[in-house]
Amino acid sequence: MSAYRRPVGNTNSNANNNSPFASAHYASSSSSTPSPSLSSASQSHSAFMTQNDEHADLLAAKVAMLKEISVQIGDEVSYQKDLLKGMTDDFDNTGNILSATIKRVALVARSPNGRWMCWLMAFVVAVLFYIVFLSRKFK
Repeated sequence: MSAYRRPVGNTNSNANNNSPFASAHYASSSSSTPSPSLSSASQSHSAFMTQNDEHADLLAAKVAMLKEISVQIGDEVSYQKDLLKGMTDDFDNTGNILSATIKRVALVARSPNGRWMCWLMAFVVAVLFYIVFLSRKFK
């Protein structure tokens, strides 16, 4: 036989139930009104539940706000991705145009009068840069 013996009889008396949140069912049946300690426990339980509901409402509002922010971030990411894709396409097109232009300049440079033409183009580019520089300086 074990040394532990289970109590016999009603274990739901006030002596065995020291919880402040005990229901009136476990209170002694000799009194028809709940004891003051049970009433204050009920009030504090109600206050805790009200506070818990308020915190749950605040948490729900914050979750909704975070959801809205995350949707806005997703929209911004999609916009930036499309913008970068467009820039990549533009850079590829520009690179192709520059490659074709360099091939044409090399072809002109190989021609008999091409060297003079290259010097003329360099002079025109230098004059254009000078004009742009002067226009920005006097702005």
